[in-house]
Amino acid sequence: MKLDYEGGNRLLPKFTIDAKVFEQLCIPWKKCLVVKLLGKSIGYLIMKEKLQSTWKPDEGFDLIDVSYGYFMVNFDLDADREKAFEASTTTMDKTLVWVRFRGLGMVYYDGSMLLTIASAIGAPIKVDQNTLNMNRGRFARVCVQINLNVPIEGKFNLNGSWYKVEYEGPHVLCVACRCYGHVARACPTIPLSQWVVDNQGTQIKQGAGVTPNPNHNTEKVSPPATEFHEVATHG
Repeated sequence: MKLDYEGGNRLLPKFTIDAKVFEQLCIPWKKCLVVKLLGKSIGYLIMKEKLQSTWKPDEGFDLIDVSYGYFMVNFDLDADREKAFEASTTTMDKTLVWVRFRGLGMVYYDGSMLLTIASAIGAPIKVDQNTLNMNRGRFARVCVQINLNVPIEGKFNLNGSWYKVEYEGPHVLCVACRCYGHVARACPTIPLSQWVVDNQGTQIKQGAGVTPNPNHNTEKVSPPATEFHEVATHG
């Protein structure tokens, strides 16, 4: 490993690792799986128990918390890794999500009425207990099962007034196709050839209502990995 200093300043040390050395460092991690639980944050022990019961490996595995809700999994057996990988590639079409109806009058805090409103979004599951008890009046909260392959509703009309629908959990709402589960710059409905980057370093896609500023210089780039940003689930 080579040590240098930025601009000769000893307060700004720079280390450079030789490519062959770096390759050796990567070898133990090449067969690891990276996992993340969408929609909530759970502890290390609970995550390991859940993975153990889901994958049912023949031998053990090491689980490493790498922060931001991500975990790395290193299996003792390659066969267990392949089995877990196959299970992890199963397509998920539906998910549960909490939605908020902000600004509703307390007169509408009726379980049957809120479930009816939620049915326009997806399959209503239940109303939050704080909403039913009318302990909080800033918003009504309902759990709904939504389809990840269809656009989601952003607002609804009740007795002539429009109300916004807010979605909790991973903040992955696509502004291009209006589907839940990915962000606009990872939208599968827009061809990769339409990826551009403006002169401010912002990566965007053209099309589907997303048009770059004509005053910005643009060039084609490769699409970045999908980002997941968690938000607070209780207000």
